[in-house]
Amino acid sequence: MSVNVKNRQAVWELICSGGFAILLLYLLASGAYLSYVAPRMKPYLYFMAAVLLLWSGRSLLQLKHPRHRSRSAHGLVLLLPALLFLLPHSQVSPTGLGVSYNNLIFGNAQAVSDSGAESVGSTATGEALAETSEAASGLDTIAEAQISPTPEVSPTPAKTAATDLQTLTDLAGLDATAGTITVANEDFGSWMMALFANPDKYAGFTVTVTGYVFKDSTALDVDQFVPARLMMYCCVADLSPAGLICHYDDAAELEADSWVTVTGRLYVGTRDYDSGQKVVPMLEVSSVQAADKVEGYVYPY
Repeated sequence: MSVNVKNRQAVWELICSGGFAILLLYLLASGAYLSYVAPRMKPYLYFMAAVLLLWSGRSLLQLKHPRHRSRSAHGLVLLLPALLFLLPHSQVSPTGLGVSYNNLIFGNAQAVSDSGAESVGSTATGEALAETSEAASGLDTIAEAQISPTPEVSPTPAKTAATDLQTLTDLAGLDATAGTITVANEDFGSWMMALFANPDKYAGFTVTVTGYVFKDSTALDVDQFVPARLMMYCCVADLSPAGLICHYDDAAELEADSWVTVTGRLYVGTRDYDSGQKVVPMLEVSSVQAADKVEGYVYPY
């Protein structure tokens, strides 16, 4: 059964709007949209696809209605970005981003903290963490007490507090009793937000994290670097490196942008930002090992 097409403009609009809607749905279903925008943009992309499908339906109904003067330039608004999506692309390289560490994660972590949406839990969780922080951050004191000839010091309260801390966070990789945090690649963004929002809660923990070597001579000392990942807040245009400042005597020997796995002891330091001096988590590095490149970006929300 053939369709008697009398409206060429409707055909053009049907191709552009329908094709772009199908492309958006494919990107959403495959997860490929994460190369362009952050996960929180997903509902908006579904809404856009729905609007485009409605436009396609309207164009389909207009096929048999003749139009004596056809216009097609407006279709390029959809066709050009669709072609850009179809072109081969790869993950943005950290080389040449030109971002200073002073513009990184702290402000976003603080915003999450102020809104009560920290990755480590709710307000009630934060209050419970505050009650146990002294004992949880004093795991070293416990160890010293165990080898001290003074028998009066008991590790029981601190062990209980460590257990409480373990149950008060849903982030994987935390062993509060052993005082270690192993940051999985897929949890990088969540752990950075948690550590920056509550650095005192995790002071003294041994942290293991993987990232590329980020150096910034304008903001970091010669013996400092950041095992960073590219973080996306909204879209690919706002990519910036994020991670923990590390103190390492041999930092100058590390090749910039090379991928490493860093292990170090977390402590609370201070840095000067445009809004004033802020408390931030830092690492005193004990080991640096070569690591494979981690594909994909990380997201703070």
